[in-house]
Order: sequence, then structure tokens, then C-alpha cells
Amino acid sequence: MPVDIFPQITIPVASVIWQYTGLSTPEMKRRVTTYGQYAISSSVNGIKDIEAEIVNGISVQKIYFQPDVNLVHNLWTSAAPAMINPLYAEECQLSHATITATFAIYPIIVVAVLVGFGDVSDNFGRRTTMLLGLGASLIWVLLFAVAPSVFWPFVARAFMGLGVGPTAGASTAAAVEFS
Repeated sequence: MPVDIFPQITIPVASVIWQYTGLSTPEMKRRVTTYGQYAISSSVNGIKDIEAEIVNGISVQKIYFQPDVNLVHNLWTSAAPAMINPLYAEECQLSHATITATFAIYPIIVVAVLVGFGDVSDNFGRRTTMLLGLGASLIWVLLFAVAPSVFWPFVARAFMGLGVGPTAGASTAAAVEFS
């Protein structure tokens, strides 16, 4: 009978890699890594710890999650726009400040939704709240796909926050209830 010699690892880990060629290690830390960690920690649920390693123009961040976290939704909502932003920046000639602002609107909306409407699933039900959140998430995906100008990524990221806020709160409450 085959024997698995490796221990079972129950701590989910994700890596986020940022690359900006030409930035020194201190610049990368100051301009990218620190803000990336702020954005991730304020907009992604279930984080246990974040570590970062920086080498000339490249930042590798390891995100350690709690064992019972829903990784699929967290990774989809936090990382999806990062892949398309360089394309928007190039096509629309956007500055780094504008790209940063499109990222910043998301955690602001998530926090506002969680603080203002965190108990909405207690009144309307977990499933209904999660479906509404997933609907808002679908809207942000569609808005990103057809964004004709710089205004639409801002709107899309706001809908992203409107989707993640209620979904994260309701799914966390449901996980506690069903465990």
C-alpha cells in the first residue's frame, strides 16, 4: 500500500506577484507592496498573515488564510482586476495614481457595506444576501469587460465592493452556523 510521506497542510496560502520593472527595492516597498498589503488586508476576508519579499521591481506577497476560508471567492474578487489594469493603463494612458484610485474604491465600498449593512443577511436570509452579492459581482465583471473609458473601471470596482461586502458577511455567518 502506498504511503504519503508528506504531511497534510491545512493552511491555504496564495501568492500575489507585482512586477514594475525599474523600481528599486525601497521604491517597490514604498509604492507597491505596502499599499498592496493594505488593500488586500482590508478587502479580503479570512487572512491570518501576510508576508512579503521584494527584489528589484518584483514583490512576492504570501497571503496565509484561516483554515475555513472560502478561497475561490476571495481570490476571484481580490486578484481579478490586477491582471487587466495594465491593459487599461496602456490603452487609456492612465497614470499610476488613477490605477491606484480604481483599486482604492473597492475596499472603501466593502468597508462601508460591511459596517452599514453587515446584518442584512439576518433580515433577508443568507442565501438571498449571497445571491444579491453574486449578482453585483457579475455586474462588475461585465462592466470591466466592456469599459469604454476610465470612468467604468471605477464603477466596476464599486460594484465589486457591493458584491463582496454582503457575500462575505453572509457566507461567514453561514459558515459559523453550519459548522
